[in-house]
Amino acid sequence: MFTEDAPPENDPRWEDLLRRAAEAFDDLTLKRGYQYYKQGRAALDDPEATRQLHATVAGTESYRTRIDLGDLKGSECTCPVGRPCKHMAAALMEWAGYHGYPVPALANATTLASRPRPASGAGKQNAAIERLARDAARIPEMSVPEWLDLFDRCLAPIAHQVRNTQYVKQALGLFYKIKPELAPGAERMFELNALLFLMRHAAETQSNPALGSNTYLGYFTHLAVTDLHEAAMGCLARPLPDVGEPLLESRLRETADGLRAAMLTPGPTQDYDLKHYCALWDTWLAARPGSEALYAEELRALEAAEPGLPAQSRGAWNTAALRMRFGLSDDEGALALLGGEGGRQGAASAGGLMELLGELARTEQWERLLRWLTALAPWMAGRRLRELEAYAGLWDAAVAKLPEAEPGMWEALESLLPASQSIYEDRLLAAGRYEEWIDIQLSFGREPLDYRATELAPLEKHAPHALLPFYHQAVERYVGMKNRASYKSAVKLLKRLAKLYKKLKREERWIEFYELFELRHSRLRALQEELRKGKLS
Repeated sequence: MFTEDAPPENDPRWEDLLRRAAEAFDDLTLKRGYQYYKQGRAALDDPEATRQLHATVAGTESYRTRIDLGDLKGSECTCPVGRPCKHMAAALMEWAGYHGYPVPALANATTLASRPRPASGAGKQNAAIERLARDAARIPEMSVPEWLDLFDRCLAPIAHQVRNTQYVKQALGLFYKIKPELAPGAERMFELNALLFLMRHAAETQSNPALGSNTYLGYFTHLAVTDLHEAAMGCLARPLPDVGEPLLESRLRETADGLRAAMLTPGPTQDYDLKHYCALWDTWLAARPGSEALYAEELRALEAAEPGLPAQSRGAWNTAALRMRFGLSDDEGALALLGGEGGRQGAASAGGLMELLGELARTEQWERLLRWLTALAPWMAGRRLRELEAYAGLWDAAVAKLPEAEPGMWEALESLLPASQSIYEDRLLAAGRYEEWIDIQLSFGREPLDYRATELAPLEKHAPHALLPFYHQAVERYVGMKNRASYKSAVKLLKRLAKLYKKLKREERWIEFYELFELRHSRLRALQEELRKGKLS
């Protein structure tokens, strides 16, 4: 996300573009172009272009512009001006805005160019950048902690700025400005660690302990931190290139060490760091050769870190230790970590746990999956519907391969009622267990008219007798309400009942019931009117 954005404002390329814009355009043209830009009149053919831009700009009519970023004076527009015009300026600003550059600076390029520049501050900054560039020549051989130290030094020129999205773009621009070409795996590791470092840096410097919490972030900082988190998760979602790079394994372990420390430390990014930690193990580390040894090593590191952990970190520790034991096929030890308050705090990992179990389904470890699903039933109580649906979906997969496990599925879903009610009911219908479905409707006081006729059609076709008590009970309830609307609802159901009795070839029973029904309610004139309208009397 961020690594594809433009470098910061002090990037020499941006400074050079401002200078050339001041030379090619007069101030009035830039201001008019800025108005066109704000009105959204410029549409770039390819906003990712880096040399020549082609755009359509809506003016008096639609004009086509071609802008040479290396020679603005040599650019062209189909408008009658015949020189750098407001349409070109608008297209140039559209490109700058797309890449994250400050467009107002471009609109004021001629004014900025006429101001004297303080040489001393700029000179010091450039000297610092040059020193960083010399040190950065060692980036291909550096460890991850050395990268983090370099990132910290890179931020000195912008340390005074508010930690918002623009700051993040500038910071990443500084990181990438000094980065030499790297091997594919190192490139990905550099990207991930740059995003993680900057996320923690932005959050730590903007948290507000004065509010009695170390997790408060300002609104714009929160947006920047969230964007960095999403970018890091996107980075981890892509396969890690591996072409036999000698430092890749050590950098992976160093990254895991850093994430372990971060997710066990209470702070504004702790939850994000836990997600990154889990994603690192689930995607990159689990796929490494000898992953079992990696799991065992990480479990030892977690156990060494456990003594003295603050209460806020117990859930994260449980989640991490469970993952390691799961990777080692130590299911008994993993399940033990789900008990107690720590396990409940790790319930944010309920979705993650379903993903782990999904791996068992993908690798067709059906017996192991079945043991997990059976053991998890009490732990799933009170979970959100989305998590219960994932759990039930895994049961479906297991039962499809192990039909003898079906009674266990019904028992597990029943134990989770009423939270699992919609899931349980759907499976009852799919399995043709219509009488049990009706029992649930009756026990929960459901109304037949809550369902569309098409939803009840399978029952009318395959188990019409099961619907009789459902309809009869609802009819009496509607009549007891004693209002015109409820009488109309009763008549609708009576007409359905008539069809059901006919389908069951029990017309005499229907006639007997209806005559008695009409007699019992003969004094309810409004009901009698509705019965006549429904042609039931």
